[in-house]
Amino acid sequence: MYYNFYVYLFILAVAYLLLAFNKGKILKDISVTNDIFYTSLVIVILVGLKKMYEKDSFFPKISNGTKKRLALQCVCVTLGLFIGGIIIIKENFSIFN
Repeated sequence: MYYNFYVYLFILAVAYLLLAFNKGKILKDISVTNDIFYTSLVIVILVGLKKMYEKDSFFPKISNGTKKRLALQCVCVTLGLFIGGIIIIKENFSIFN
C-alpha cells in the first residue's frame, strides 16, 4: 500500500474538521457521556467484525508493561474526549456558522 505522510495528514485534517462540526450538532441532543458510549460501541463492533473476518484472536497475550500503557492510553483518550465535548458545548463551537 502506498504511504505518503502529507496525504494522510491532509485527510486526517479534513476528517477532523468534519468531525468537529458533526460533534457540535450531536452534543446539542445528547450528553458527552452518551456520545462517547455510542461512538465506542460502534468502534468495538466494527473492529470486532474486522477481527472475525481476518480470523484474528480477540484477546492476544499482552505483557504487563503493555497492559499498563494501554490502561494509561484509555484514561487519556477518555479524558480527551470528555474535555473536547465540554469545550464544544460551552464554546458553542461550529466552524460552518
